[in-house]
Amino acid sequence: MRYKQYEELKPAVREYKKFQDFFQRKNIPLDPSYEQPVTSLIHEAAAYTELWWHGPYDGLPQVAIGTESVIRKLQQKSQDLLEKGNYLSSRVSEAELPSEYKEFLDNYYSEILREIERELQFVKNPPPPEIDDDIERKPIIR
Repeated sequence: MRYKQYEELKPAVREYKKFQDFFQRKNIPLDPSYEQPVTSLIHEAAAYTELWWHGPYDGLPQVAIGTESVIRKLQQKSQDLLEKGNYLSSRVSEAELPSEYKEFLDNYYSEILREIERELQFVKNPPPPEIDDDIERKPIIR
């Protein structure tokens, strides 16, 4: 039973590490004493920015093929993460975390949502294919 709990917490631990790295890049140190409560909140909300399928209790990969399918998947991911991020923000005071952690969580998930939006815009409006003018084009003769 303890092993299963360990496996179920791994996504939240990974997400906390990403959260911590995000603020380290901004030179904002996080208080290590709040790691466990933040990790528990992330686990409770299942507010994961990446899905994993490497462990024995992880789900299967979710594949999207085709532009419309990818767009729907990104839109759903964005909506889910927005809802989970809002839930986390609402639970900060109940988890007895300092109010600045609400701002930290909001900033982190807002940045992830902006990344998803950039991906979505790229899929919706891909750049035109580059044409190499230096290559001589010859018809293919069969």
